[in-house]
Amino acid sequence: MPKPSYHILVCTNSRPPGHPRGSCGENGSNAIFEKLAMGVEQKGLFGKCTVTNTGCIGPCGVGPVVIVYPDGVWYQKVQPEDVDEILDQHVGQGKKIDRLEIPVGLSSIGVKKEVAAIIRIKFAILLPITAPTAKSA
Repeated sequence: MPKPSYHILVCTNSRPPGHPRGSCGENGSNAIFEKLAMGVEQKGLFGKCTVTNTGCIGPCGVGPVVIVYPDGVWYQKVQPEDVDEILDQHVGQGKKIDRLEIPVGLSSIGVKKEVAAIIRIKFAILLPITAPTAKSA
């Protein structure tokens, strides 16, 4: 499989009902994840885009949260009817969807930059490590 150009992360974290922070899971993020994954297949985007579900990424109050990399665009309150637009406009045309984007520096979700850094570190740790070859040793 070729390295995809886009990686979509969908928070599917769930907390017990009535938890003060709420969760993306209780706001329907599993349906969004499933619809994105199916849409990638239906639209022939396999290889160009991959979709991954995640645990909590921070801004629970504006969930479900969807992040599109490598652009680093965070979408808030995503609904199943937004999925085609994300795939067609953002992945297909490279244009972010302004009405869904979490504003940069929004104080109520000040963790955005810190969480993005943690995600980048986690992905860097997961990258395969290759053994030195005879030429590089």
